[in-house]
Amino acid sequence: MSTLSNESSNNHSNSKESLFVIFKIFFALGWVSFGGPAAHIGYFRNTFVAKLNWLSDEEYAQIVALSQFLPGPGSSQVGFAVGYQRAGIGGGMMAFLGFTLPSVILMLALATLSSQLTESHYFQNVVHGLKLLAVLVVADATWGMYKNFCRSKLTVSICIATAIALLLLQNITAQIVVLSGCRFIRYALSSDH
Repeated sequence: MSTLSNESSNNHSNSKESLFVIFKIFFALGWVSFGGPAAHIGYFRNTFVAKLNWLSDEEYAQIVALSQFLPGPGSSQVGFAVGYQRAGIGGGMMAFLGFTLPSVILMLALATLSSQLTESHYFQNVVHGLKLLAVLVVADATWGMYKNFCRSKLTVSICIATAIALLLLQNITAQIVVLSGCRFIRYALSSDH
């Protein structure tokens, strides 16, 4: 991963180099980003906000929020958006291809070796360890976003209320109601000033 931080200092004036750099970074992430979309979003935050400084926490949070309204895995949309912001539509495509290709390669290899490999006790332990790692990455990303966005009693209260509501009411209607409520609170607070 140390090569990732070196890439951020490169001059991205050449479009082809920029597309290759985007592909290379996402390709490297694709090999080590175990877990589902929530874990991927954590890996992306660590890489593109904390290490490479391609985005601020606020910009990243806006991309993540937008991705939750689109169908499909949020990490695919977030990755595409990061690449798009870096180098336009070509950057978005390179990010998507780079991040997805390792999964395709690994799935093809597992399908070929499935009967010998997947029943192995060692393999099951490795998968279990990778799932635990993904939980840690999601927790770290959540804590990082909490520290950046929940700086007042009001924002902490909204965060806690939102988390409770979404844990208890796990459906799209609850998500829309919670987001509408947050928008109303923001509007009410901004009209007072």
